Amino acid sequence: MFCWEGEVGLIVRIVKTPASIRDVAARSGYSKSTVSLVFRGDPSIPKETADKIWRAARELDYRPNPLVVSLVSTLRARKSRSAGPVIAYLTSYPSRTGWKRNRTFERHFVGARTRCSELGYRLEHFWFREPGMTSRRLEQVFAARNIHGIVLGPVPTGTLIELDWQRFALAKIGFSLSSLPIHAASNHQLRTINVSLEKLVAAGKRRIGFLLPSEDDIRVDCNWSAGRLLYERGIAAADRVPVFDKSPTRKAMLRWYYEHSPDAIVTTRMEIFRWLREAEVKIPEETSVIDLDADPRGEISGMDQRSEAVGAAAVDLVVEQLNYNQRGLPSHPRTVLTEGVWIERGTTSGTCARPDLLLK
Repeated sequence: MFCWEGEVGLIVRIVKTPASIRDVAARSGYSKSTVSLVFRGDPSIPKETADKIWRAARELDYRPNPLVVSLVSTLRARKSRSAGPVIAYLTSYPSRTGWKRNRTFERHFVGARTRCSELGYRLEHFWFREPGMTSRRLEQVFAARNIHGIVLGPVPTGTLIELDWQRFALAKIGFSLSSLPIHAASNHQLRTINVSLEKLVAAGKRRIGFLLPSEDDIRVDCNWSAGRLLYERGIAAADRVPVFDKSPTRKAMLRWYYEHSPDAIVTTRMEIFRWLREAEVKIPEETSVIDLDADPRGEISGMDQRSEAVGAAAVDLVVEQLNYNQRGLPSHPRTVLTEGVWIERGTTSGTCARPDLLLK
């Protein structure tokens, strides 16, 4: 309490002392050591006990000191990596390593693993379709291994994973598990396609074709089609190229290309780049090609979705919940969006193709 006397009399200002762990312990009826373990996310504390302590903390408006949380994370990171607590990376492709065939998914994992190491955790891959594996069996494995955090990697469309989610701190990568309302990390795909279109328009491209299969669009929460529709609202009808939204074959794609003669093609399917070259289409002189998920080491212009950063963001979401002993499905799921970066290669310069020449 501070007081001083001014011209209008005595002024008193009462400063509220922040609640301490001792106060939370007294309010909840548990010891300071138990309260401290709960605030550190120790999995040995029963959920009922932890809930009571967090309820008392909220009533007292107690807030863990962020500097202390940072110190604990730093000390954990200094420990032996082999002794660090494990966060599970759960996949459910038909084969154990099927997800690795997708360059982006592998980059997600690398980013998540690196971030775990930085925070003093270890990331370990688990395959939901392991022979003999059931939901109950996987829960038993996690309990025996003292695993309380799960990052769910992208899965095939229509995949269903069922666990007792209330026992875990959770985050998913992308939107493929749309029926599971948990925190998520993703590339900002709407910005990704918008920036790509801005680059093409700035280069003078008018008739932009979109080769974006519906199955790919669904995986990104229809952000590809949202960006395309926003773009097409602002251009003349004559400049709108019918979208190719089927899974492409070489024959069908080339028929679409020669029929509509786009100045540029926006896609995520890089086999079309090979097919166009095999058909002796000059890139970028006759048409530009951009990849919405470009490889930073590749030869095609487009957007690097910074997939390692997306994987790291998913780990951050899980660790935040572990630090505050939060488990289960959140009442208000958050999605962390990471912006990509434009990569300029040799597939986006040149002049627009002449349809009359292409059709010969």
